[in-house]
Amino acid sequence: MADPSRSEKATSRRRQDYRKKGSVAKSVEINTAAILLGAFLYLKFAGGFIYGHLLQIFRFYFENMNTIDVQQDSLLNVAINATFHIAILTVPFLLFMMLVVMVSTWLQIGFIFTLEPIKPSFNKINIIKGFQNLFSKRSLETLVKSLAKVMIIGYIVYSTIRKDIPIMIDFFNIPVENSFLVLCNLAMDVLLKIILAFIVLAGIDYLFQRWQLEEQMKMTKQEIKEEYKRTEGDPTIKAEIRRRQHEMARHRMMQDVPKADVVITNPIHVAIAIKYNAKEMRAPIVMAKGMNLVAEKIKLLASENNIPMVENPPLARALYKSAKVGKEIPAEMYSVVAEVLTYLYRLKGKTFGVM
Repeated sequence: MADPSRSEKATSRRRQDYRKKGSVAKSVEINTAAILLGAFLYLKFAGGFIYGHLLQIFRFYFENMNTIDVQQDSLLNVAINATFHIAILTVPFLLFMMLVVMVSTWLQIGFIFTLEPIKPSFNKINIIKGFQNLFSKRSLETLVKSLAKVMIIGYIVYSTIRKDIPIMIDFFNIPVENSFLVLCNLAMDVLLKIILAFIVLAGIDYLFQRWQLEEQMKMTKQEIKEEYKRTEGDPTIKAEIRRRQHEMARHRMMQDVPKADVVITNPIHVAIAIKYNAKEMRAPIVMAKGMNLVAEKIKLLASENNIPMVENPPLARALYKSAKVGKEIPAEMYSVVAEVLTYLYRLKGKTFGVM
């Protein structure tokens, strides 16, 4: 019975964790249907070659039965020759079946490489756990599916060969080659019907496996919160880190205030420290800026280092809003700031922008 507290859909991280462990939606019935379909197509297109080759082998051995030397070396050669001919028929078929299984599995789950399912675990050798698994819900599902498959296959075989029973009874009165062809055609007819039934079963089972996995991966609200903390970090810790980063940046900014040429104020709430050297800079640079307590700290440092302060509320507000610490002032403010610096340099008897 599903846990009612697990009401939230699985996150992408949880899906990745499940995938890494090899827990994916995979239906064995799809592989079975693919194998049957692959065998049917292989026999459909290569059946003539297989039949002709087998007929040639049997004809050769039956016609030369009296001439084969029954000695150890000759029998070994016969066995090697027979094995070679059988390999010609079976190896391509087995390779084709392996390819079919690989493709059908890849279409379901893509490419996954994990050793998680084969890792040693005490639960795998726990007798009590194993006994419980015999009566688990999954075991019941497997039993029901197996019984359903047996019943479906049995019904298909019976309903298909029922009309051909008189022909099968008369097999002893017709040539062996003809009876073999009749059996092959009958087997192909039965196989095709079984394949169609298995395709339907595989589709239903795959949808069921996906639904079951989604239910298994569902999370509680608390699990989602904890995962968010692991992924994004604890909000409290992140806030503390940001606070310390701001403090460090402010400390570095305050160290640069004594290097400024002028501090433009609001005059109370805003303070902007600016530096300009025509030989080294293209435009004035903001060394520090701040409001309220930070602005008071900037003005205090400016006063201690004999840096002139100019009250210009519109310019101070504009610089605080658009200029960045350590960057050049916006181009549209060049002329206004230049006027302030020119005025100050005249008072000091200096040329604008030259120290």
